[in-house]
Amino acid sequence: MAFRKFQAAELRVDSVVGEFYWRVQAGERVHAEDYIAPPAMLSREVTASEQNWSLSSYLTAGAVNAAFGTRLALPAPIGVAPNQPYPAGIGKVMALAITALFAVGVGKCASAPGAEKLRERFTVAMAGAKSSSAIDPTLGVVPPLPSSAADPAAGGDAADPNATVKFSSKFALDGGRNIAFELTAGVVNNWAYAVVDLINDDTGSVVSFDKSIEYYSGYDADGGWTEGSATASEVIGPVQAGSYLLRIEAQHGGVGGVELTVVVRQGVFRWTWFWLCFGVLALPFGIVGLHAASFRRRRWSTSNAGRSSTGPAADRDSGDDDDD
Repeated sequence: MAFRKFQAAELRVDSVVGEFYWRVQAGERVHAEDYIAPPAMLSREVTASEQNWSLSSYLTAGAVNAAFGTRLALPAPIGVAPNQPYPAGIGKVMALAITALFAVGVGKCASAPGAEKLRERFTVAMAGAKSSSAIDPTLGVVPPLPSSAADPAAGGDAADPNATVKFSSKFALDGGRNIAFELTAGVVNNWAYAVVDLINDDTGSVVSFDKSIEYYSGYDADGGWTEGSATASEVIGPVQAGSYLLRIEAQHGGVGGVELTVVVRQGVFRWTWFWLCFGVLALPFGIVGLHAASFRRRRWSTSNAGRSSTGPAADRDSGDDDDD
């Protein structure tokens, strides 16, 4: 147990009542110092001829009454006593709970499969190229697919390389796991825009989202600069297990074709949701932590030694009190 110096004072004995385990008399003066490691207090009293040390422990009014077996007329406590511990060790419980939550999150991250279900490359036509009729997700149906979309040998691309609509090969998805899409376009000082439809090949149901990809770079008086990113991502919730394909309608703002790589993964760990959950669960512990800090400030507000003081039994550690 490590003690920290709490206070020092010159004491004078005005009167003596009762029995003591050391020689004491009225008018005696001593130099006293108190060191604390809640709930313990180590007190040192020094005179010209002797030195006494005593160890005490904090007791609540209820504990004192229980020790005497009767209810005493004790005054109500005022403020925070020098060696009064923070109730129930809440600080340690808080630290352990947050550590356990973080460990669970890391474990979930490590166990998330993130299985790759599809990786395909498409050629995106420049803006103004001809487009096939778009799918309206509210209809829940898909127009007839071109033969090249159903034929894996065709690479999943539309028959016309200048068309803005492309179809992927078919791939299988499991139920009960989220789905992550990563779109990477070969844009340099250019933009690309894509509408992606995830189509259930068995039922015709559609889940849609759209993404803009922009990447620019150059040099100015301050040196090189970049803006935007050549990659965009989207995560959707679980869908019914079955066979799926992608319908991608995309354009870009340059000349010629731009390569667009689409990767589909399933069962990915999402740190955004983890940190959001972590923050919500940690909020009550944060409130307790603030209350504990206020409790310590009130204790040390009555100290005349300060935390940097040293003494024969002073704490050699500059950390907080070891009471919570």
